[in-house]
Amino acid sequence: MKKILLAVLISSPVFTMNASAQYLDSTFNTNGYLPYLGSNSNSQGNLGSGQASAIQSDGKIVTVLGRDNNSNDLFMYIYRYLSDGMPDPAFGIGGSSKIFCGTRSTGFDVEIQSDQKIVLIGESEYCTNGICGAKQFVMMRLKTNGDLDSTFGTNGHILTSDVFGSNGTFSIPKSLHILPNGKFMVGGRGPSGKPVIVRLNSNGFPDNTYGTNGVFSFLNISRAQFVNMAIGANGEAYGLLITDTWNQTAMSYDSANYTDNAVFKLTPTGTLDQSFGINGIFEFGTDNTDTPLSIVLASSGKLLVAGYNMPVNNYYVYSYGRANRGFVAFVNANGTLDMSIPNGFSNFDFVQDSATFFNKIIEKSPNEFLICGFTTDYVSGNFQNKGLIVSMNAQGQLNTAFNGNGYMIFDHGMVGTSGWNGKLANFMDVDITTNNKILLTGYRNPTAGATKGSIYILQLTYGPTSNLAVEELSNEADFSAYPNPVSNGRFMVAMEQTASMQLVALDGRILYQGEVSEGISQITFDSDYKGVAILKVETKEGKVGTRKMLFE
Repeated sequence: MKKILLAVLISSPVFTMNASAQYLDSTFNTNGYLPYLGSNSNSQGNLGSGQASAIQSDGKIVTVLGRDNNSNDLFMYIYRYLSDGMPDPAFGIGGSSKIFCGTRSTGFDVEIQSDQKIVLIGESEYCTNGICGAKQFVMMRLKTNGDLDSTFGTNGHILTSDVFGSNGTFSIPKSLHILPNGKFMVGGRGPSGKPVIVRLNSNGFPDNTYGTNGVFSFLNISRAQFVNMAIGANGEAYGLLITDTWNQTAMSYDSANYTDNAVFKLTPTGTLDQSFGINGIFEFGTDNTDTPLSIVLASSGKLLVAGYNMPVNNYYVYSYGRANRGFVAFVNANGTLDMSIPNGFSNFDFVQDSATFFNKIIEKSPNEFLICGFTTDYVSGNFQNKGLIVSMNAQGQLNTAFNGNGYMIFDHGMVGTSGWNGKLANFMDVDITTNNKILLTGYRNPTAGATKGSIYILQLTYGPTSNLAVEELSNEADFSAYPNPVSNGRFMVAMEQTASMQLVALDGRILYQGEVSEGISQITFDSDYKGVAILKVETKEGKVGTRKMLFE
């Protein structure tokens, strides 16, 4: 998912040095994560590779995924789980909704509307313009029971031709955001492989007031692939790209610099913001071979880019899985590296494994970011992967208050005694649940000696023995907000002491931030936002409180 659902809302949990199973949420399905097959799995046996999750206001978890690539299955699958990780029987059949789509269908991102309808993007192979087997753009909206919503697009979905016309063959969406006005921002690969960002109306069809016929296409950049996207408070878009150094004349890459990162900024109307970087784009590198995968717009206004790199040119020296390091780069609002961080970026490598990969970064609080991915060892010609969650502060350093060392590694893949001796345990997405737990989504191989993947959703909690170092403001006498529901954007906050305050929409957008004094403060903000938002306060002593607010 995307996404940054409730990403800046909660306090920093602290685990003890020993990352034992007691810190997995034992109330979540089976031993803290989802099983493969069995009575606690859904009607599909939890088969598939999880790509992203989104969390509903009632705590239910919606996951999009890819199925077995060797299957001729013609459906897109979406799973929903109760907050305790059990399949939701009210969704589809046994917690699984499957929509006729095409072969090799994969969902890449998912978001929840304020009315709790589910919006997802992905790709599928089907026939377009006489070309069969080409991966194509798919976007769907589901009702809360898992059925297609016929008020969206054509019978609940839109395809390549609805967005790009007849020229969009091979277009693939990668990133999805829902704006406060109900419109959609979708980024991905467009016609001719060019990076695109699209704005769609709430009915799924292009918003012709954005870009050209609803589409911004980055035509004047070569050798670039769209990766991810962040959206600002005013609707400005930040696209993340990976670029390479191929020289068509020399028919070679730059041996000292194979790939780089690039961030471009669009205005709210879908044109390049010339005040950002150079002519709207900023390119930078952290090593010889860079693979950026995630971008987040922090509450500080800075952009954080996460991915992995290598000190060698991967085209000429194959070192994938042996020399990779996770990295996070800090980009200023004007499109320059933040040099208050040494070199403008931080590298991370965990010595117990050969290589480190970062897949997703979210902001949890102004001084804490969560990053998920995996570590790997190269053993007898195969990779053995383990799920990874990292806590980093705003200075690019490991937050050692998290687990005593700043990270946790989970070894839930299965190794066979013969044949393929690799294993998979990869986290692709990280979210904060409505009750302030950490939810990780990905895939693992649950059967030794086989690459078949199952959904890997794991939940972390903080029990009385976890040495939780941050005190919560749970009593009404310490912190309260009223009236609730809120009308006209006006409400009162009562505090026992002065605190910073943020009001955050469910899509991660900061609606209001400021300071509240000891006693009763009246808060008024000018916004047409409707739906649930989270109010967070944090005192100077580090006490944190959150309240769920309904805006009518």
